[in-house]
Amino acid sequence: MPSKHLVISRWQSYHGNTLGALACSGYTGRRRKHTPIFKDAVHIPPAFCYRCYFEKTFPDCELKCARALENAILQQGPENVSAFIAEPVVGAALGGAPAPPGYFQAIRAICDRYDVLFIADEVMCGLGRTGAHFAIDHWSVAPDLIACGKGLGSGYFPWRPASSPMRSPTR
Repeated sequence: MPSKHLVISRWQSYHGNTLGALACSGYTGRRRKHTPIFKDAVHIPPAFCYRCYFEKTFPDCELKCARALENAILQQGPENVSAFIAEPVVGAALGGAPAPPGYFQAIRAICDRYDVLFIADEVMCGLGRTGAHFAIDHWSVAPDLIACGKGLGSGYFPWRPASSPMRSPTR
């Protein structure tokens, strides 16, 4: 649908340094000086129970952070929202923080309800770094797209012990 042009992401997320990716990212320190030239981007609170945006406690919070996506979609108009992007385990902007149980199941249901693509940004956390092939597998959810380019091209290489046959040549 041609009207679908908005991407929703989370605050405290990092999706790259190009101006388009940085506009989607919620990494406030990196965004600050470029904000005047960004295309409009919509952000929702992160799924970070340690410092909950809503000042709630899991599970009594009823995943308000996930339900914020539905509110954002309805505010922008479902006909305008093309995708939601999130790191299953937030790396650079939040220090290795996974979403709580049930979060990505709720996100998947919301995306399906409004015909919004769900993009799992697995650049830092994918390809076995969390013990599963992709971090999103821990929630048993299938995204529509997975971003993992640097992981495939060795931009990020998981450390392996010296006894591993797949040991990094730099270690």
